[in-house]
Amino acid sequence: MIQIDLVPETRFWHLTLRDTGPGFGDLDPERCFEVFFTTKKDGVGFGLPIARQIASQHGGQLWAENASPESGARFHLILPMD
Repeated sequence: MIQIDLVPETRFWHLTLRDTGPGFGDLDPERCFEVFFTTKKDGVGFGLPIARQIASQHGGQLWAENASPESGARFHLILPMD
């Protein structure tokens, strides 16, 4: 299951995407933004690093965390409203 929330915060939009998958476990969530890092058999590890770079170029931020100790991942994207 995926849950998406979009909340206005002063001058920024804050989008949160949460899933109920396995999450990051003991892995540091920042690793998913390393080029060539992937957990998928056919993955290449470009998607999330590129997404973070695009967010940054638009004055925003993108980061990840475990949604809970048991399971799930949570991604945050903050972008200026203008």
